[in-house]
Amino acid sequence: MRAQRFCLSLVVFVSLGSLWDLPAARASENWPQWRGPNGNGTSDSTKLPTEWSLTKNKNIVWKAQLPWWSGGTPVIWGDRVFVTSPTKGNLASSAPAQGSGDKGPGGPKGKGGKGGYGGNSDPGGETLLLLCLSKKDGSLLWQRELDTGNRLYRKQNCSSPSPVTDGKHVWAVTGTGAVAAFDLDGKEREVVRLRFGLEDDEPRTLQEIGDRLHLSRERVRQIESRAKEKLRRSAKLRSHLN
Repeated sequence: MRAQRFCLSLVVFVSLGSLWDLPAARASENWPQWRGPNGNGTSDSTKLPTEWSLTKNKNIVWKAQLPWWSGGTPVIWGDRVFVTSPTKGNLASSAPAQGSGDKGPGGPKGKGGKGGYGGNSDPGGETLLLLCLSKKDGSLLWQRELDTGNRLYRKQNCSSPSPVTDGKHVWAVTGTGAVAAFDLDGKEREVVRLRFGLEDDEPRTLQEIGDRLHLSRERVRQIESRAKEKLRRSAKLRSHLN
């Protein structure tokens, strides 16, 4: 039953990806936040599918397995899909507990005595992630660590807040209280944040940042230089306007 429940959560995710890939859908319409561009959960696109099936491969353009379950809504901009997830949890402990009662299968671990998604009592790994997938085929373009301290709270883990994007940057908030912003390539703002220790007052070296983001030291230096130039231009503009 655990595997079936996990697949159902995956259907919701891949169906959003397939929805935007159908020819009848407006390719220019993005889904930048929870409940869509108008905040009401509706779309102007027409002739969209109303049924999906993983077993029959019905209306599924692609599917991608997340590290673990998440209540966060995927958001879409252009050819990119952004979604939050914890790192992989303990499969052995994620089966629903036996018995009945108000506490539910995840009661002992979650505040409020409620179980996790689909009765899954394992909130996932310690680390919370933001993933960027290709809308074309679901491949992983990049992923970034947002925070640690993931846990179960009622029916959710700490990856439940949905990301938002304006087409230039993507922002993510976690249930632990961390806030992070990235450019759509996932690099520029993360480099600045780490380089100057904006969150923990511990500036990282170019090499440390490169190792963390899987970039060369020179590439990190180039990104830092580009970000500094943007800040200088912004400061000059504010000075001119004032």
